[in-house]
Amino acid sequence: MTATGRVRGFEVASPTLDPDLGAVARAWVADRRPDATPIRTWTHTALYRGPDDVSARVSLELAPTRGDEGPSEDLTLLVRSRGGNTVVSEFPQDPGVPGLETMLDPRSAAEVLSQAVPELSRGPDRHAGLRCGVTLVHHPRTGACVVRYDLPGPDGRRPRQVYAKVYPSVADLRRSAAAHQAVEGRLLHGPDVVVRLPRLLGVDIDTRAAFIESLGSHDTPSAEVLPAEAARVLATLHRATALNDLPAVGAALDVDRVRDELALVRTGWPELAARVAEHVDAAARCLDRSPEGDPVLSHGDFTPSQLLRMPRDVIGLLDLDTLRHAEPAADLGRYLAYASVRRGRRGRSDPGDPGGSAAERLPSALSELYAVALAAYPVADPVLTERVLAHARIQLGLLALRAARRFKDDRVRLALSLLDHAPTRRPS
Repeated sequence: MTATGRVRGFEVASPTLDPDLGAVARAWVADRRPDATPIRTWTHTALYRGPDDVSARVSLELAPTRGDEGPSEDLTLLVRSRGGNTVVSEFPQDPGVPGLETMLDPRSAAEVLSQAVPELSRGPDRHAGLRCGVTLVHHPRTGACVVRYDLPGPDGRRPRQVYAKVYPSVADLRRSAAAHQAVEGRLLHGPDVVVRLPRLLGVDIDTRAAFIESLGSHDTPSAEVLPAEAARVLATLHRATALNDLPAVGAALDVDRVRDELALVRTGWPELAARVAEHVDAAARCLDRSPEGDPVLSHGDFTPSQLLRMPRDVIGLLDLDTLRHAEPAADLGRYLAYASVRRGRRGRSDPGDPGGSAAERLPSALSELYAVALAAYPVADPVLTERVLAHARIQLGLLALRAARRFKDDRVRLALSLLDHAPTRRPS
């Protein structure tokens, strides 16, 4: 595995993989599909798992089998090279998520859905059998995969959508189900905001899939939820109570998780790990100096992408499988880290932006973002603010580390820049 570069110059993660996983994919085609001819090869995602251990999703375009006639064929392979041994599987066969292949097949998925979510088969046409369109929404190299099902609406009405999260293990599925059952798809009323939580519709143990209510159509883009609204959504969630037991997670555990990531990244990019460690250690010392806030019902993965504007001034809050009990500052700090990244990307991609001006405006833009969100969260506590800012820096460090492991140079550079400019005291 090759992973070298200059941190200060932001040449952090070399995109050159050793071995060349594209060559591995072409060799697999030559062995398993000798009549096929690859036209081009590209890597969607790669993940550094440790020294001499890398995995990737690689796609190939294969030439038409009848000369120049007919369409070309797209083939996707999952490749993992570990300690000199290489394993290749044809997607959607994924050794890490055994149920994914079943849940991406429309006929098999329809059978599972009809058993796991009986309400989908009710109505006058229930004897005709459930039919569904299948779309893979998210296939990370670790964790759960997300699949969307488009189902015909009853009596020709608007089609219905259902999401599935397909987990690597039954234990992961059960944790997700328990988290969703802790809130039961409630409507939460808070300060100037109404929050809608999606229902858990059912689970299937064999495929390790949880089926979750859709809160909006993917075909209809919604307006962005603003930082002040996001803070009010958090305040509303934090005042709610869970209906069953959820794990309690202290700040020390969040710090330990980042340090585990640091230890892994240090084996490939020691200079990057050292730079991120400076920020993480400073934030950890800040957390050690002040008492941890009383635990509340915490989202655990609260980012701008988890918020959906719905009709009648309702805001949907998605991805509830990470619900836990934790101090309020953890959620708000994570949101600020991810919102900073979103704002930083927009500044860099603005074609009308004069050279360098986005970077020059970054400190003031971050101060404004932090100030708005902190002002909207209805607890004016200096200790809370200090802990929010520390959690934000820890999450920015984690984003930099994970971007490096995925060989995404631009994201590493942006996260490091945001770390350098992140406020360490309450912005005015």
